[in-house]
Amino acid sequence: GSCRTPIGALAAIRDGKLSLVGEVLSPDGAQHWRREESVAVSAVAEAAALGRKLGALIRSEAGEEFIQSLDKRGW
Repeated sequence: GSCRTPIGALAAIRDGKLSLVGEVLSPDGAQHWRREESVAVSAVAEAAALGRKLGALIRSEAGEEFIQSLDKRGW
């Protein structure tokens, strides 16, 4: 995506756990896909793996047709 892609993430560390929220919206806001998970983090690799996992889940739920529609818009 680009800076115009309706996508966001929020991460917070509390009590040794990383909480991550990821969300993607359709350009008109009518559809949205959101995932949230927490994991005990002792290494950067674990944090990165959580981000990749949530990204893949959201992408799968939104579907390739939606992802391609963003690509066609140049987003």
